[in-house]
Amino acid sequence: MSATINKISFAFLLSVCNYVAYAQYVYIDKFYDSGLTVNQSEGIWNNSLHELNDGYLFISFTMNNSTGIAGTWLIKTDFNGDTLWTKNYVDIVYSETPQNMIYTTDGNYVIASSFRIVSSSNPYDPSLTKISPAGDILWKKTYGSDTLYENINSVIQTNDGAYAIIASRGLPSQADAYLIKTDSEGNEQWEKQYGGNNYEAGKSLVQTPDNGFLLLGWTRSYGNGQRDFYLVKTDSLGNEQWYKTYGGGDEIGKSILRLSDGNYLLTGSGSQPISGSQGMLIKITPSGDVIWSENYIYNNNSGNNFHASVELINHDIITVGMTNAQSNAGYLVKTNSVGGIIWQRQYDKSNSVDLFYTLLPTSDNGFLLGGQAWNATTNNQDAWLLKVDSLGCPYPNCVTGIDEEEKKVLADVYPNPASEILNIELQENKHYNLTLTDLQGKVVFVSLLDYARSDKFAIDVSGFANGVYFLSLQNSEQRTTVKIVIQH
Repeated sequence: MSATINKISFAFLLSVCNYVAYAQYVYIDKFYDSGLTVNQSEGIWNNSLHELNDGYLFISFTMNNSTGIAGTWLIKTDFNGDTLWTKNYVDIVYSETPQNMIYTTDGNYVIASSFRIVSSSNPYDPSLTKISPAGDILWKKTYGSDTLYENINSVIQTNDGAYAIIASRGLPSQADAYLIKTDSEGNEQWEKQYGGNNYEAGKSLVQTPDNGFLLLGWTRSYGNGQRDFYLVKTDSLGNEQWYKTYGGGDEIGKSILRLSDGNYLLTGSGSQPISGSQGMLIKITPSGDVIWSENYIYNNNSGNNFHASVELINHDIITVGMTNAQSNAGYLVKTNSVGGIIWQRQYDKSNSVDLFYTLLPTSDNGFLLGGQAWNATTNNQDAWLLKVDSLGCPYPNCVTGIDEEEKKVLADVYPNPASEILNIELQENKHYNLTLTDLQGKVVFVSLLDYARSDKFAIDVSGFANGVYFLSLQNSEQRTTVKIVIQH
């Protein structure tokens, strides 16, 4: 008898703990505006999100749309996304556009930026700025020539505690991928260029086990004559050992990631004459041979672009970018280790341009997404931070369905409990029959939801009695049900 009671008590305690853990999960959906001028835009770019023991730290660019002067904006938040403090590295003397921020082995951070003197006619140069966790500048270094266009795209810390920078270098009509190696204090040790007679761009890099580098970008000099993925392998001194191109249409390589199995993942986008713009993932061996290559579109839409990917502990891959399903929206895709879709979602913040450039898996098994979106309050593009759970849901109780090929998120249903309005956001380009049923099986509400008409619907539940209801979404292929609580 006592053993039975103990089993029941343990099961009850476990269910309570699971409920509390779920209830305490923090979702974030926030804008960040520097407030420097009225006509100012912000955005979180590339690998610049960091989780700390008391919140998050990230950088945003801030651009004066009237003067074209850009600056770096450092933001520290708590785990709710509420701002704790900020630092603006903005000066009317120079314009600086940050690209990414990395955590260094000595507990500080290094920001990679494109830098130029406002009063000079010189184009942008690559720049590194090392800061403390409090945002204090420890040192700042610039590189390159005074006459060539040199746009930095990423920095990594190398195995010797120094830094490697990937950029593009040249003129508007012709450029090369550009690699700079520094020492631990940011002093340049050597530089190398890669490319042909047309145009190459360097976007991302990793250090290889032999202390060489793999550089990813795009090329017009090689490949099919349009833009193709461009991969360059170098030795430890930057000398080119080989290069390869990937693609058959118009493709842009955005980021490269070394996977836990020793292979590499290339992330980017491509455009084909019939299918249009697609997100692209290519897995390659260390010698550049393709293991698999997959293209991704959301709801048969052609406007899809990938910017960055992360490998999870179980070897699944999570990728962010943008889709143009109904308007320009943030796009998140989870795939398995061979590129098969597990689920995909869009996040339509406004009717203007919304997109993500970067992501960070969080310690509570969620994902922190960074980018920019239109803010109707400021009437500008502002930095946008979205924290979603392990299913990519931006709030509790999203509805999922299972088919033979993949697990798909059909809709978000919120808030739950609901008091007056129950919102439904469709994630699939289909129409559904919606039924709301009470605990006795009585149908209290029915409706047809057509994605072609809108992806957002609102149900007035203010006249329904308090209690538990079941919301069902069904079409000829799928059916799913979620429990809803109405509480006035």
